Amino acid sequence: MRVKIAAALALMACGLVGTAQDTKDGKYVSKDGGYTVRFPAGAEPKTKTQDAPGGLKMVMTIAEADKKSHVAMYMALPPGTLKAVPAKAILDGAANGALSKSGGKEVSQKDFTHGVEKHPARELVVDKDGMIVRTHVIVADPRVYVLVVGGPGDYANSKEAKAFLKSFELTPAKKSKVVED
Repeated sequence: MRVKIAAALALMACGLVGTAQDTKDGKYVSKDGGYTVRFPAGAEPKTKTQDAPGGLKMVMTIAEADKKSHVAMYMALPPGTLKAVPAKAILDGAANGALSKSGGKEVSQKDFTHGVEKHPARELVVDKDGMIVRTHVIVADPRVYVLVVGGPGDYANSKEAKAFLKSFELTPAKKSKVVED
């Protein structure tokens, strides 16, 4: 049975539409999202925008191949959110929500910082019926980014899965957009 990682952790059923915005040197480039990420070879990324609670929009890019899923998504927060709500509260809510909705068992959870800007981030590892799912949540005002990788067995701990997570970078266009907002 093929499990769609995005549906389990993003709390959505994903009918995918669209294709990747652009690629450069093998990396997927999200101009609107302000990031790049390297999806594995042979996994065609597809993008979908979906309404999220509070009138927000979540943009998801998913690449699936050989029962392995790689997901990069982001959501823009309303202006001033991080002044009113600490990043830790956003990370707690995202991790707790993903864990409870996935129906899986928490393997580990740890905070870290992402990139040279040292954005607050959290890694959550979940075991769902013998399949390991690794999720990174990154708070980079005015957006929250979520990366999810999983597949059969222990795939989320593989070199390929870790390379996907490590390849995620915020782009300079995103940083300049923050200044304008």
